[in-house]
Amino acid sequence: TQAFLALNPHGQVPVLRHGDGVVRESIAILAYLDRLADGRLFGATPADAASAWRNVMDFENRLRPHLQVIASVRFSGETEARAAELADAEAQAEDGLDALEATRATRRFIAGPALSAADFVVFPGLQWLARALTRGPGGRLKRRLESARAIPRWATEIERIEGYPNTYPPHWSPA
Repeated sequence: TQAFLALNPHGQVPVLRHGDGVVRESIAILAYLDRLADGRLFGATPADAASAWRNVMDFENRLRPHLQVIASVRFSGETEARAAELADAEAQAEDGLDALEATRATRRFIAGPALSAADFVVFPGLQWLARALTRGPGGRLKRRLESARAIPRWATEIERIEGYPNTYPPHWSPA
């Protein structure tokens, strides 16, 4: 709508309106909320902040590009026409999931013992991946995600956060 485009001329979500200000882009919103929460989203110490940012950037630079290909191919129904591209993206994503699974095996949350911005970046990405994998044939990546142990435990922790059900985009709602 025109009202939404006034908030974000790119027409994309998320957008946060707080008071008279508007913030768009996920990571910018997290940085904004971090300041409102006295640094709790990126940690209390420089080491905590470095861990949160490293995990955010690892996801954004090493896993999200492959997730974008997977989602684009699967949501468009072009799995046969783009089979080689999809296979490569899924293999790369599988490596990223293996690394994430190994990290999660030793930590409660992505960047350490406390919930951080890294969790709020990675979780929606993995939910998006899981949704994309429901489109078209299963495959190795889907089996890999389903066989993970640490990632589902972590996802359950995220889903227990108060207000979690309200975070789903309306078109994803199971109701």
